[in-house]
Amino acid sequence: SLIIEPSIGDDRAGDGSESCGSDLELYPGESTRIPQSEKDTEDEEEKDKTSDDSERQYTPWLQVCTLYLVAAADGLSMTVLEPYYPLMLRTTFGFDEVYVGVLAGITQSSYSFASMISAPMIGSLSDRLGRRKFLVSGGIIMATTTLLFTLSPYFLLALLLRFCCGLLVSNKSVARACLADISKPHNRAVIFGYLG
Repeated sequence: SLIIEPSIGDDRAGDGSESCGSDLELYPGESTRIPQSEKDTEDEEEKDKTSDDSERQYTPWLQVCTLYLVAAADGLSMTVLEPYYPLMLRTTFGFDEVYVGVLAGITQSSYSFASMISAPMIGSLSDRLGRRKFLVSGGIIMATTTLLFTLSPYFLLALLLRFCCGLLVSNKSVARACLADISKPHNRAVIFGYLG
């Protein structure tokens, strides 16, 4: 730091000029620190701005693609069994052809109805308890109930399994919330556009 002292009434020898009391003197032996120039300051500000822009424009595509797969698996769990409903109702459960269409619609509707009830509650709980827990548990429940459905010998048991799967699994809504958390304003439209 600079230490300065005004000299009062000090006339320089030989020039005859009057002192106005504004001459400055430095103490000898004191260390001086030269402040940064304006150019250095501007360079640092530009570097910080560039790093901030690069951080804002970074997109974690590995996490995004993982959440895409989770959402796709949730959609598949709802539709992958639909082609097998008529065959199961006729051969495994022994229903007459007249009732196959109605019972297939009831089976599929039970999943959709349960999912409609549980999705808002699961979304609210995931906000408080953590999204990862619901994504992992939802995947396990979805795989288990789907497998047991294919092995079920009774129609009411199969119907209950589809209802439980829709009630306890809402990975697509949780995946959307995760995407909203990790996305930024500059890439949010692209991320959700690919999700469809």
